Amino acid sequence: MPSPMPAVIVAAGVASRLRPYSSGLPKTLMELEPRLPLAKFILDRLRRAGLRPIYLVTRREFAEKLAEELGGSARILLVDEKEFGNLYTVYTALKFVKPPFLVAMSDHIFEYAMLERLLKHPSGKAFTLCLDREPPALDTWEGLKVRIEGGRIVAVGKALESRFGIDTGLIVVREGALRYIEKVIEERGPQATIGEALDLAAKQGDLDFVDVTGLLWKDVDTPEDLLEARRLYPIIAIRELDKASVEPVTSLLVRPISRIIALRVNAQSRVEAAVKLAFAEVALAALTFALAALNAVAPLLPALSYAALLLADTRELLVSLHGDSGSLKALSLAASVFYNAALLATVAWLGQGWFQGPAQLLALLGLASATVSEATKRLAAAQSPLAAIADRPLLLLSAVFAPLIGQWPLFLLLWLASGIASAASLFTTLPQASVRKVPPTPRVEKQPSPVERCVEIVVVNSLKLAIALTLLWLAQHALRGLPLSFGALALTTDDLFSMCWLVLVIYYGYRILVGVRGLVDVLSAKLSSLLRVTESSARGIATNLLYLAISVLALLYIPPALRSAPSFGAFLSTAAALTLLALTSLLLYSFIKELRRTFKGLLRLLASRVASVVEHGS
Repeated sequence: MPSPMPAVIVAAGVASRLRPYSSGLPKTLMELEPRLPLAKFILDRLRRAGLRPIYLVTRREFAEKLAEELGGSARILLVDEKEFGNLYTVYTALKFVKPPFLVAMSDHIFEYAMLERLLKHPSGKAFTLCLDREPPALDTWEGLKVRIEGGRIVAVGKALESRFGIDTGLIVVREGALRYIEKVIEERGPQATIGEALDLAAKQGDLDFVDVTGLLWKDVDTPEDLLEARRLYPIIAIRELDKASVEPVTSLLVRPISRIIALRVNAQSRVEAAVKLAFAEVALAALTFALAALNAVAPLLPALSYAALLLADTRELLVSLHGDSGSLKALSLAASVFYNAALLATVAWLGQGWFQGPAQLLALLGLASATVSEATKRLAAAQSPLAAIADRPLLLLSAVFAPLIGQWPLFLLLWLASGIASAASLFTTLPQASVRKVPPTPRVEKQPSPVERCVEIVVVNSLKLAIALTLLWLAQHALRGLPLSFGALALTTDDLFSMCWLVLVIYYGYRILVGVRGLVDVLSAKLSSLLRVTESSARGIATNLLYLAISVLALLYIPPALRSAPSFGAFLSTAAALTLLALTSLLLYSFIKELRRTFKGLLRLLASRVASVVEHGS
């Protein structure tokens, strides 16, 4: 069995841009939430990935505070220089750790999936970095950028154009990296940076990357960055929880709403809110049973059960965000089990005597099994495909609909299966298999350029559309006004030709759109240089604008064309108009959202400078 990969956390910066907050406080000990410093966030994820030992390299003046805060969770190493770059920090760790190892920046928060992708990436290159192709514009300007040619990184540096993306602060260092590190240290001395070593490796074709576009991360350099990281942390935590879950009904019916509620609770109020939600679920259980005793629960049972699910899932999110707390988890378990018991009693009441004799034992076994299911999920956090059977909404839905269809045995058997599946999930692991893509044989190196392919698609399909419409026009003139009968529907050839015209325009228009979209992708390289954003961000802006323009044109021309259709033309025209109007609204929203996501940092910076000018002028 191979030994685990070690990790090195670079934590020796002075955080000058965070002053006065960083005076006497290492940046890595600044908190995302109460009791959650940046260092703990990073260490938790490195340990979850099985990386060990973990080394944290820092300055001598920070060592005591870091040792006190982190205890023995990381081995603290000291840099023996006063002024140095981040590569020298890694170079210091080389006295204690041998490649391969992971390098993590101490001021980056990131989604765990980034680390997973990086560690699973098979490579023999000296370095592998995580590349975000669509970072916000302000992060792009300040980040470590790359240049990509032919699918590989050929240059790295902060002064590069921002077309291709930026490094996100997670790097795998392998045996071949030592010569690049030593060469840069020899040439630049302690001031050497990781970017310079990566650039040297890139020029030798010894650097590759893992694409992590779409995953959340944040580099903390300024007070504004720290505020943004604190906003992102609960979103990252809930996204990680969503990806770990294998309960489809919860994800579909409950989590979208519970996520919104949980994110609106501030960090200081989470424990109080979780306790209140637990007691609310207990009260809901008592209300459910009381209504059953009054024979008034049947019409309200779906709403009461959904409310219980929402309370339980929101509470689970709050408990997860708060951190490991045995007492909170136990309270969450007790509240859920209490509602399960009340629901089971309610169903028994509605069963009108079905739960008698052996059925009573089966009912108790069902409740016990559901309790095992809750305990396994909340206390052991076991996840496997089997756990989908223990999806709590599925169990409650079965209880809600059992009185309606009279299938009491199936309901109880499902509850029994939930406990068995949850217990089995403790011993079940998900096999991970990676499939490496290989090029077809023979491997053809010469390919037409992207512009050539896109122009060919546009020209060929435009010619086909023109020929098809010409033939249709000739046929329409030759067969004008001939009656057609389809049962009770009376048409003419003109009606048929109008529909054919519409079908041809939609079909070939879509194919032309594919080519135009490709041209937009190519032109986005120039747009990225103009806007100083990454190529992926520029492509997103241009693509949204293209789709918006097409939807507006469709809204202007398609509904009038449909209006001439016989019998149902008015209906089709109205339906198309409403559909295209909704689509145009969604595309406009997406376009504005893309602009805001890309330039929000720049807009904040501009607003700050304008405010400064106004205040100075006043």
